[in-house]
Amino acid sequence: MTDTNKKRPTGLIKNTKITPNQSADSVQAVKKQTRKAKNPVVKNQDANIKVSRQTKDQIDILMKLTDNKFSYEMIEAMIDHYVETSLDADKKRAFKTLSNL
Repeated sequence: MTDTNKKRPTGLIKNTKITPNQSADSVQAVKKQTRKAKNPVVKNQDANIKVSRQTKDQIDILMKLTDNKFSYEMIEAMIDHYVETSLDADKKRAFKTLSNL
């Protein structure tokens, strides 16, 4: 066997160091992509939210009374209800526009 038959790495090594020609934004984009590749995060688990114990208990009770299995589903339902019932047309449009960014 020759040396060319040895198993070689198939991926490229990413350089995250800033060079004089690179902007800080492009380096951050590369770091973000690297982080995503190393630690894939499920979309519904990419952030934490702090609430009081009483609020958590109330969310748990609402989850038992509804078909929601996860806290984020209950919170999404509450947000949707609030947007539909409490915001005027301009604020609804602004909310939908800003949340789609």
